[in-house]
Amino acid sequence: RASITALDTLANCPLRYFFYYILKIRPPAEDQADSLSAIFGNLAHKVLEELFGGLAKEGLALCDITLKDACLLAHKIAERRLAALSLRYPNQPTALIAHLERRLCGGLCDPSEPAGLLRLLIEYERDVFKDFRPYATEFTFGEAERRAQLGPFALSGRIDRIDREGD
Repeated sequence: RASITALDTLANCPLRYFFYYILKIRPPAEDQADSLSAIFGNLAHKVLEELFGGLAKEGLALCDITLKDACLLAHKIAERRLAALSLRYPNQPTALIAHLERRLCGGLCDPSEPAGLLRLLIEYERDVFKDFRPYATEFTFGEAERRAQLGPFALSGRIDRIDREGD
């Protein structure tokens, strides 16, 4: 069995694949889950998963709601996730959480503020992907009824988001 990530690693860096998947040698802790970049990336991923997952359940796309409503919805989700993050990392300074909030949520409630990741992504999605609708988020395949084969390899993994074009 090989995941898409494992195959991608093998194609891009066979030595990394060997160390990581064969020898089970993992990178040092500073490169893993507690780095600031990893925390920010995981936070953004969870907010987007919830945002697009909610839209998919309603059969909506970002272009079906106003820019202001899309931004407010994203902000509400982000605030909830940031509060959970503060509880998970109680020893982190408040300034660090505020920094993450600015980078992620800038311009959501006040368009005159510098745009953060979510604002930029919402505007991009509404402009470039206006004909696409979120169909599913965190779609898992490779198990039971969702088998996937690539030659002799059984593939498994998770797709962050699947869109459908048009209605």
